[in-house]
Amino acid sequence: MRYRVLIFALIFLSYATAEKYPATFTNVSYGPDERNVMDVWVIDSPTPTPVLIYMHGGGFVTGDKKYAQTDPILRQCMEKKIAVVSINYRFVTTHPYPAPMLDGKRALQFVRHNAKKWNINKEKVALLGYSAGALMGLWLGLKNDMADPMNEDPVLRESTRVQIVVPKQAPTSTDPIWILQNIGGDERVYPSLLDFYGIESFDEIYKPEIRKIAYDSSPINFVSNDDPPVVMYYHGDLTTTPLAKDTPMNTSIHHPQFGVLLKKKMDALGLLSYVHYRSAGSKKTIISFLNEVFYKN
Repeated sequence: MRYRVLIFALIFLSYATAEKYPATFTNVSYGPDERNVMDVWVIDSPTPTPVLIYMHGGGFVTGDKKYAQTDPILRQCMEKKIAVVSINYRFVTTHPYPAPMLDGKRALQFVRHNAKKWNINKEKVALLGYSAGALMGLWLGLKNDMADPMNEDPVLRESTRVQIVVPKQAPTSTDPIWILQNIGGDERVYPSLLDFYGIESFDEIYKPEIRKIAYDSSPINFVSNDDPPVVMYYHGDLTTTPLAKDTPMNTSIHHPQFGVLLKKKMDALGLLSYVHYRSAGSKKTIISFLNEVFYKN
């Protein structure tokens, strides 16, 4: 009973947050597709503010930017004078990889392109994503700068380097072979991966062109010594892997071992990273990490 009361209280507070902090701009188009839209919460401040870019989850086949409206992080960012941008992106059911990632890239560059208009400090950018959005955030945060300084489109001239990445429930690889070896679980891994790769069955995963996509779409392959801090949160507990084949897909694809293995690579380069899961001890809040990164000086 107490649990149900708590859930209802959280739902009420979430919707109260949405009413108290309406978006400054809604459905701002950042690209040509109908899903290339974002909502923007601008801070009234005498100086440019940091910004958090919010990327929803949904397995790259569902989800919506409106999720940010009922997330406690919106209120917390508003209180700490951090602007928020929540984006939609194309689904892999109609646009396989790299379409969603390229949408995230353009959205990030679009925010920087509009930094002056929105009173944003383009040198203080955070990425926060859930599940598929978390994978996207890591992909953007760990890839080398994808700016194209000579592009005729001024948006694409902007940097894609950020100051912190906060993935929640993040798979750090999309490669079914790697996932089954290191995480385990159901041999189908996750149904939307077929659409993600644009293939009919996992038998095609061994094709050279698909192996190339598997490598290029997996953030864990791109850790380098100039990467930003990464703070990973998982709802479940760290259990022994590889997981049994009958493990629920939602459990295996969001297993903390994904984060542990990424942290191991970051630790080897002396990079700052954290992994929080159910029994990991004290859990520092997301907003406290953002506050430290953005206002430490």
